Amino acid sequence: MIRWAERFIATPSVSTDGNLAIAEQAAILLQELGFAPRIEMTLHEGVEQANVVAEAGRGEDPGVLLLTHLDTVPPGDHAAWTATGGDPFRPTREGDKLFGLG
Repeated sequence: MIRWAERFIATPSVSTDGNLAIAEQAAILLQELGFAPRIEMTLHEGVEQANVVAEAGRGEDPGVLLLTHLDTVPPGDHAAWTATGGDPFRPTREGDKLFGLG
């Protein structure tokens, strides 16, 4: 999971830029976990946003998993990201802590 958390941090997902890149990463993770994800696009305030829907075949009740809110707020002043060397999208580990925007 740490590897995946680092991948998610390294994938820019600022809401004003759209979230397709992070949705694609989430879909890959879900595929690895045995789900059959699909990405559905929508337009929100003039920006294309993605939702990831994943279904797993489990008999008569397949279940549905919907991942939403994959976007992040803008990082603000990059200089304030001291733990990541000024890059909010650079996952940085310090001991048992992981720093980055995501």
